[in-house]
Amino acid sequence: MVGRLRLGSPSQLLIYLKEIATNFKEQGNEYFKGKRYREAAGFYTQGIDAKPTDKVLLEALLCNRAACNLELRGLPNASRTRTLLMLGQRTTDLYSVTAQKQ
Repeated sequence: MVGRLRLGSPSQLLIYLKEIATNFKEQGNEYFKGKRYREAAGFYTQGIDAKPTDKVLLEALLCNRAACNLELRGLPNASRTRTLLMLGQRTTDLYSVTAQKQ
């Protein structure tokens, strides 16, 4: 059939979904760097919607989307930092970015 992806095994499907989610994360990162937070959040959401099974990747997508939402809400730097710290241990990179802005 035209337009259908053929994968040989469930493990190939998981690899494919991880690649899709990773690509959306990378695109989101580029938009975030350019301070285009709404678009970046959209890419992170698409990565989440790809249902990656890699927990580290999923956590990064969720935290990155949360960082976009914090930027869009215009919270003071101290509030952003506190909120990111509450997201958990895996937000170390996000905390560093926020701390650099203060």
